[in-house]
Amino acid sequence: MLKDIVEVKPLDGYRVYLRFEDGVSGELDLSTIIRFEGVFKPVKDRDYFASVSVNQSSGTICWPNGADLDPDVLYSAVTGEAIVISEQDSPSNQKEIYSSVKDIERLYKGLADENRLKIIFILTELGEASVRDIQQVLLIPQPTVSRHLGLLKRMGLIDNCRRGQWNYYFIVKTQSDVVKSLVNLMKSPSSYRRVFKDEIKALAKKRLARVNAVH
Repeated sequence: MLKDIVEVKPLDGYRVYLRFEDGVSGELDLSTIIRFEGVFKPVKDRDYFASVSVNQSSGTICWPNGADLDPDVLYSAVTGEAIVISEQDSPSNQKEIYSSVKDIERLYKGLADENRLKIIFILTELGEASVRDIQQVLLIPQPTVSRHLGLLKRMGLIDNCRRGQWNYYFIVKTQSDVVKSLVNLMKSPSSYRRVFKDEIKALAKKRLARVNAVH
Protein backbone atom coordinates (compact mmCIF):
# COMPACT_ATOMS: atom_id res chain seq x y z
CA MET A 1 0.00 0.00 0.00
CA LEU A 2 2.60 2.54 1.11
CA LYS A 3 0.04 5.26 1.88
CA ASP A 4 1.53 8.00 4.04
CA ILE A 5 -0.46 9.65 6.79
CA VAL A 6 -0.52 13.43 6.39
CA GLU A 7 -2.79 14.46 9.27
CA VAL A 8 -3.80 13.15 12.68
CA LYS A 9 -6.14 14.62 15.29
CA PRO A 10 -6.71 13.04 18.72
CA LEU A 11 -10.40 12.69 19.60
CA ASP A 12 -12.19 11.34 22.66
CA GLY A 13 -11.00 8.16 24.33
CA TYR A 14 -8.33 6.53 22.18
CA ARG A 15 -9.89 7.59 18.91
CA VAL A 16 -8.07 9.59 16.26
CA TYR A 17 -8.93 11.20 12.96
CA LEU A 18 -6.53 10.17 10.19
CA ARG A 19 -6.05 11.54 6.69
CA PHE A 20 -3.86 9.80 4.15
CA GLU A 21 -1.96 11.19 1.17
CA ASP A 22 -4.50 9.79 -1.32
CA GLY A 23 -7.33 11.74 0.35
CA VAL A 24 -8.77 8.79 2.29
CA SER A 25 -9.72 9.82 5.83
CA GLY A 26 -11.61 8.44 8.79
CA GLU A 27 -11.80 7.94 12.53
CA LEU A 28 -10.21 4.98 14.25
CA ASP A 29 -10.19 3.63 17.81
CA LEU A 30 -6.53 2.81 18.37
CA SER A 31 -7.31 0.81 21.51
CA THR A 32 -8.37 -1.97 19.13
CA ILE A 33 -4.86 -2.00 17.66
CA ILE A 34 -2.51 -0.99 20.45
CA ARG A 35 -1.55 -3.23 23.34
CA PHE A 36 -0.56 -0.77 26.03
CA GLU A 37 2.66 -2.57 26.90
CA GLY A 38 6.35 -1.90 26.40
CA VAL A 39 6.97 1.21 24.35
CA PHE A 40 3.20 1.77 24.13
CA LYS A 41 2.65 1.72 27.91
CA PRO A 42 2.88 5.55 28.27
CA VAL A 43 0.33 5.93 25.45
CA LYS A 44 -2.38 4.57 27.77
CA ASP A 45 -2.30 7.92 29.59
CA ARG A 46 -4.86 10.10 27.85
CA ASP A 47 -2.77 13.27 28.01
CA TYR A 48 0.20 11.42 26.52
CA PHE A 49 -2.03 9.79 23.91
CA ALA A 50 -3.10 13.28 22.82
CA SER A 51 0.54 14.15 22.02
CA VAL A 52 0.32 11.97 18.89
CA SER A 53 1.72 13.58 15.75
CA VAL A 54 2.68 12.78 12.16
CA ASN A 55 6.25 11.75 11.46
CA GLN A 56 6.65 13.17 7.97
CA SER A 57 9.82 11.21 7.20
CA SER A 58 8.19 7.84 7.84
CA GLY A 59 4.63 8.82 6.89
CA THR A 60 2.97 7.51 10.02
CA ILE A 61 1.81 8.62 13.46
CA CYS A 62 4.09 8.56 16.47
CA TRP A 63 4.49 9.67 20.07
CA PRO A 64 7.39 11.52 21.74
CA ASN A 65 8.99 8.30 23.05
CA GLY A 66 9.33 6.91 19.50
CA ALA A 67 6.31 4.59 19.58
CA ASP A 68 4.67 4.44 16.16
CA LEU A 69 2.29 2.34 14.10
CA ASP A 70 2.47 0.78 10.65
CA PRO A 71 0.61 3.13 8.25
CA ASP A 72 -0.48 0.15 6.15
CA VAL A 73 -2.22 -1.35 9.19
CA LEU A 74 -3.95 1.97 9.89
CA TYR A 75 -4.97 2.40 6.25
CA SER A 76 -6.43 -1.10 6.25
CA ALA A 77 -8.32 -0.40 9.49
CA VAL A 78 -9.80 2.85 8.14
CA THR A 79 -10.75 1.53 4.69
CA GLY A 80 -11.55 -2.08 5.51
CA GLU A 81 -9.18 -3.17 2.75
CA ALA A 82 -6.95 -6.14 3.50
CA ILE A 83 -3.19 -5.73 3.37
CA VAL A 84 -2.35 -7.76 0.30
CA ILE A 85 1.15 -8.74 -0.72
CA SER A 86 0.60 -9.67 -4.33
CA GLU A 87 2.79 -11.97 -6.37
CA GLN A 88 4.09 -8.88 -8.15
CA ASP A 89 5.36 -7.51 -4.82
CA SER A 90 7.44 -10.57 -4.03
CA PRO A 91 11.25 -10.27 -4.15
CA SER A 92 11.43 -12.64 -7.14
CA ASN A 93 9.54 -10.10 -9.26
CA GLN A 94 11.63 -7.00 -8.51
CA LYS A 95 12.62 -6.47 -12.13
CA GLU A 96 8.94 -5.92 -12.92
CA ILE A 97 8.29 -3.82 -9.78
CA TYR A 98 10.92 -1.20 -10.60
CA SER A 99 10.49 -1.05 -14.35
CA SER A 100 8.87 2.40 -14.57
CA VAL A 101 9.55 5.90 -13.32
CA LYS A 102 6.51 5.64 -11.02
CA ASP A 103 7.83 2.43 -9.50
CA ILE A 104 11.27 3.97 -8.94
CA GLU A 105 9.56 6.94 -7.29
CA ARG A 106 7.83 4.48 -4.93
CA LEU A 107 11.19 2.88 -4.13
CA TYR A 108 12.86 6.15 -3.19
CA LYS A 109 9.82 7.28 -1.26
CA GLY A 110 9.98 4.10 0.79
CA LEU A 111 13.67 4.69 1.48
CA ALA A 112 13.19 8.34 2.42
CA ASP A 113 13.75 7.47 6.06
CA GLU A 114 17.06 7.49 7.90
CA ASN A 115 16.36 4.34 9.91
CA ARG A 116 15.38 2.30 6.84
CA LEU A 117 18.61 3.35 5.12
CA LYS A 118 20.54 2.35 8.22
CA ILE A 119 18.81 -1.05 8.21
CA ILE A 120 19.84 -1.58 4.58
CA PHE A 121 23.41 -0.70 5.58
CA ILE A 122 23.37 -3.11 8.54
CA LEU A 123 22.12 -5.95 6.34
CA THR A 124 24.75 -5.27 3.68
CA GLU A 125 27.45 -5.33 6.36
CA LEU A 126 26.28 -8.40 8.28
CA GLY A 127 24.60 -10.35 5.50
CA GLU A 128 21.65 -10.98 7.80
CA ALA A 129 20.30 -9.71 11.12
CA SER A 130 17.37 -10.22 13.47
CA VAL A 131 15.08 -7.53 14.86
CA ARG A 132 17.03 -7.75 18.13
CA ASP A 133 20.36 -7.26 16.30
CA ILE A 134 19.11 -4.16 14.49
CA GLN A 135 17.57 -2.75 17.64
CA GLN A 136 20.92 -3.04 19.44
CA VAL A 137 22.57 -0.93 16.75
CA LEU A 138 19.89 1.69 16.12
CA LEU A 139 18.62 1.96 19.71
CA ILE A 140 15.00 2.43 18.63
CA PRO A 141 11.90 0.53 19.89
CA GLN A 142 11.46 -3.04 18.64
CA PRO A 143 8.00 -2.34 17.15
CA THR A 144 9.57 0.46 15.09
CA VAL A 145 12.28 -1.88 13.79
CA SER A 146 9.65 -4.48 12.88
CA ARG A 147 7.55 -1.90 11.06
CA HIS A 148 10.50 -0.70 8.99
CA LEU A 149 11.47 -4.29 8.14
CA GLY A 150 7.90 -5.05 7.12
CA LEU A 151 7.83 -2.08 4.78
CA LEU A 152 11.22 -2.95 3.24
CA LYS A 153 10.00 -6.52 2.71
CA ARG A 154 6.80 -5.35 1.01
CA MET A 155 8.97 -3.21 -1.25
CA GLY A 156 10.84 -6.35 -2.28
CA LEU A 157 14.19 -5.15 -0.94
CA ILE A 158 14.60 -7.72 1.82
CA ASP A 159 13.33 -11.15 2.79
CA ASN A 160 13.58 -13.28 5.90
CA CYS A 161 13.99 -16.85 7.07
CA ARG A 162 13.20 -18.33 10.47
CA ARG A 163 15.78 -20.20 12.54
CA GLY A 164 14.74 -21.24 16.00
CA GLN A 165 12.79 -18.43 17.65
CA TRP A 166 14.21 -15.65 15.52
CA ASN A 167 13.52 -14.30 12.03
CA TYR A 168 16.66 -13.25 10.19
CA TYR A 169 16.40 -10.59 7.49
CA PHE A 170 18.66 -10.24 4.46
CA ILE A 171 18.95 -8.31 1.19
CA VAL A 172 17.31 -10.31 -1.59
CA LYS A 173 19.60 -11.68 -4.29
CA THR A 174 17.20 -11.07 -7.17
CA GLN A 175 17.47 -7.33 -7.57
CA SER A 176 16.66 -4.75 -10.19
CA ASP A 177 19.44 -2.47 -11.45
CA VAL A 178 18.06 0.32 -9.27
CA VAL A 179 18.26 -1.78 -6.11
CA LYS A 180 21.71 -3.12 -7.01
CA SER A 181 22.96 0.45 -7.38
CA LEU A 182 21.55 1.34 -3.98
CA VAL A 183 23.16 -1.66 -2.27
CA ASN A 184 26.51 -0.93 -3.95
CA LEU A 185 26.28 2.65 -2.72
CA MET A 186 25.66 1.46 0.82
CA LYS A 187 28.71 -0.82 0.58
CA SER A 188 30.98 2.08 -0.31
CA PRO A 189 32.85 3.97 2.45
CA SER A 190 30.28 5.95 4.38
CA SER A 191 29.62 7.74 7.63
CA TYR A 192 27.40 4.80 8.64
CA ARG A 193 30.42 2.53 8.66
CA ARG A 194 32.31 4.93 10.93
CA VAL A 195 29.34 5.48 13.27
CA PHE A 196 28.38 1.81 13.63
CA LYS A 197 31.86 0.29 13.40
CA ASP A 198 31.95 -1.12 16.94
CA GLU A 199 28.30 -2.26 16.95
CA ILE A 200 28.68 -4.07 13.62
CA LYS A 201 31.82 -5.85 14.83
CA ALA A 202 30.09 -6.91 18.06
CA LEU A 203 27.08 -8.30 16.19
CA ALA A 204 29.34 -10.11 13.70
CA LYS A 205 31.09 -11.83 16.63
CA LYS A 206 27.74 -12.84 18.14
CA ARG A 207 26.59 -14.27 14.83
CA LEU A 208 29.82 -16.27 14.50
CA ALA A 209 29.35 -17.56 18.03
CA ARG A 210 25.80 -18.72 17.16
CA VAL A 211 27.07 -20.52 14.06
CA ASN A 212 29.86 -22.24 16.05
CA ALA A 213 27.35 -23.27 18.73
CA VAL A 214 25.19 -24.99 16.11
CA HIS A 215 28.16 -26.87 14.66
